[in-house]
Amino acid sequence: MLRVLGGPSEMQVQEATFFAFDDVCIPFRTNFQLHLIHGKRTPGWRDGPTVVVPRGPPGSHDEGVHYYGSTIRVGDEFHMWYIGRVGRNPNWANYEGFDGRLCYANSRDGINWTKPELGLVEYQGSKANNIVDFPRHIDMFMAPVIHDPQD
Repeated sequence: MLRVLGGPSEMQVQEATFFAFDDVCIPFRTNFQLHLIHGKRTPGWRDGPTVVVPRGPPGSHDEGVHYYGSTIRVGDEFHMWYIGRVGRNPNWANYEGFDGRLCYANSRDGINWTKPELGLVEYQGSKANNIVDFPRHIDMFMAPVIHDPQD
């Protein structure tokens, strides 16, 4: 039950979903602060920035930056979709000359990630990669993924 303190009784609802990353959807934001809290480093990890999914080797489909992905936990496994880039690769570019590709990784603990060979998309003569099959003419800038257990 959600109740707005000081509000009328008709403000009560049985269930509500709020997206904490979007404070616009939160009603009655007066005297309310929303901010991210830095995570705690896992014992034994080295100092410096933690790289969850490292870049691929030079010449690979994800040797460039990885960004704007989605991570979803299903059962006891984490699934991540992210954008891998090489730069301006004329052999792999879309009609605008960019080459962002949707890639996939998975993990049991959310710390150690694997880039499985999906065998879906040929890149530089091989399907031994983690590229998700998506229309090539579309330049991917982000990878929003929604998991629906009923789907």
